[in-house]
Amino acid sequence: MDISQDVRIFTLEHDISSSTFESKGGQSESKIGFMLNGATILPAVTIGEGAVVAAGAVVTKDVKAVDNGWGIPAKFIKMP
Repeated sequence: MDISQDVRIFTLEHDISSSTFESKGGQSESKIGFMLNGATILPAVTIGEGAVVAAGAVVTKDVKAVDNGWGIPAKFIKMP
C-alpha cells in the first residue's frame, strides 16, 4: 500500500440516531494499492489489490482490485 500525504483513514464513527451516540463502524483494510494526496477512506471499507484512489476522493464503499476511483463520493472504473 502506498499512501500519500494528507490521506485520512477513518475506522470509527458515531451513530447519530442513537440516544447514547454510541460508536459504530469497523476497520478499513487494504491490499497493495495507492491512495493519493488528500483521499478520505471511511470506516469498514476495503481497498482491493492494485486499486488507485485519486487525490481528494472520498471512498464510501469497498473498492475492487485494479479499480481507479475519483470524486466525492468516489466512483470507480475497472481498468483493463
